[in-house]
Amino acid sequence: MAIVVVRLTDTHGKFIGRWTLLTNVSNEITSEEVARWYYWRWGIESFFKLLKGAGHDVEKWLQRSAGALLR
Repeated sequence: MAIVVVRLTDTHGKFIGRWTLLTNVSNEITSEEVARWYYWRWGIESFFKLLKGAGHDVEKWLQRSAGALLR
């Protein structure tokens, strides 16, 4: 179990926030890598939130097969 603290800055080095992450990944994984994984996941979560909240009714699509997804 590890606690990862990452300081977030913009491109000019200005402090914009801090992440404190509690994770159970191996200590061989760097804090930068864990933060990158959360960053990517947050992008995916934000995308799905947009889909669900923008009136696309994603929950009603009922995709049950690969063919249904392609249509």
